[in-house]
Amino acid sequence: MTNRAVMQQALECIERLNMRGFILADFEDEVESAITALREALEQPVQRPWQGLTPEEVQFYRKKHSKLFNAGYDKVTETNLIAEEFNSIGFYKEVSAALKERNT
Repeated sequence: MTNRAVMQQALECIERLNMRGFILADFEDEVESAITALREALEQPVQRPWQGLTPEEVQFYRKKHSKLFNAGYDKVTETNLIAEEFNSIGFYKEVSAALKERNT
């Protein structure tokens, strides 16, 4: 049972008890406060579960913001050295935008 369903069930139970006079006058303020709080909570929009990125999407953005470049020549091995440069700011901005769009 979801939290929302539990709140709805509690609200209905309290309201039925209150209507039938089973709640003592000593607790009237607390009961009305609980009823109001439950109603307000139930009026709030239902939040969707968080939608993250799939591993494939993360890999896509990682590759998109990475590039290989010639890092120089190694005389010992007589080979060109290739290095990877990663644009972390671009990566984080694009991932943040994708997550924001997916979760709002």
